[in-house]
Amino acid sequence: MMVVLLVMTAICMMLTPLFSHSLAQRNVSQFVQEVEADLMYYQLYAMVHRSTVRINLTTQPVGYRVSVTGEEIGRRHAPSEISLIFGRTPNFSGIQFTSQGRLRQHVEIEIERGDSNQYYVVAFQIIRGRFHIYEYG
Repeated sequence: MMVVLLVMTAICMMLTPLFSHSLAQRNVSQFVQEVEADLMYYQLYAMVHRSTVRINLTTQPVGYRVSVTGEEIGRRHAPSEISLIFGRTPNFSGIQFTSQGRLRQHVEIEIERGDSNQYYVVAFQIIRGRFHIYEYG
């Protein structure tokens, strides 16, 4: 009986690091999916409410805030595995959807993981407001 318990304990100790890595990957993947869903939602929000929606990236805590005419309507914090979210475009000042759901400038943002070399790039097409998410690393 004691041998079985010892074997089970050894197996659990070996699997714990594997599980924590997959849990971290799942947290990051879920956050990227939430970013995608939020972007689509706030673009549609801008069109339906005929207002300009602005998404500002934050560093403390890592995440972003969404506002309409200065009033905050949403915010999302990144999981601890995400170390940084920043704009890769020169003179980046945030993402701004017009009342037609379009963007005024080409925008790229990068989402970096702190525990690996993996990162994501969200690239927006100017005018149409469409975007694509690319995974690297």
